[in-house]
Amino acid sequence: MWFGPTTSWRSAEAGSLQPASRILDELRRQRYGQMAIHLPLNTARIGAFSTHTAHPDVLDSMQAIISTALAGTYRISNPYLSLTKAEVVERVWTAMRDGVPVTSSCWRNTWLPEGVTHCGECVPCMIRRVAIETHGDDPTPYGRDSFAQNFSTMDADDEARRNLAALCEFSRKFETMSDADLIDEWPELNSDRDLINWTTIF
Repeated sequence: MWFGPTTSWRSAEAGSLQPASRILDELRRQRYGQMAIHLPLNTARIGAFSTHTAHPDVLDSMQAIISTALAGTYRISNPYLSLTKAEVVERVWTAMRDGVPVTSSCWRNTWLPEGVTHCGECVPCMIRRVAIETHGDDPTPYGRDSFAQNFSTMDADDEARRNLAALCEFSRKFETMSDADLIDEWPELNSDRDLINWTTIF
């Protein structure tokens, strides 16, 4: 059984509490690399901006809790943990390209006007666009083309400007800092579980 960011642990609980004849012994969390470990882009990104419900240590802990509570053996996995967004998109792009426009990434997708499926300003929208354009033209109907605007003329309190700056700062750190310095910056990278090639998923 798959469960994602909107259903979160409610679906995990429901999946593990199926009738005995339909018991599910594996639950899968669908979050790719950065959104699974969910490192804060900067020191201002805390709380709801950087939840860790798909972090491998959290999955391991929840797996132990469910297995103990239900006196069984349950596994919670995330097959996308070591993948970038572009690598996840590649699977859809290759197997079912027409499905790309109907996938959802936006934080605001329930508050958008008709004809628009993504705001184009939030962090997931920006990551989505880069990931899709790695493979070709992005068919997503964005409410705003933040990448087409002149960064230097955008207002200081413009959300798109803040998000672009935070993403660039974040990416720059992974390009220039050593592994030891990255772990010092983000202790959550020092997981109990082996994060395979974690420096390549950001």
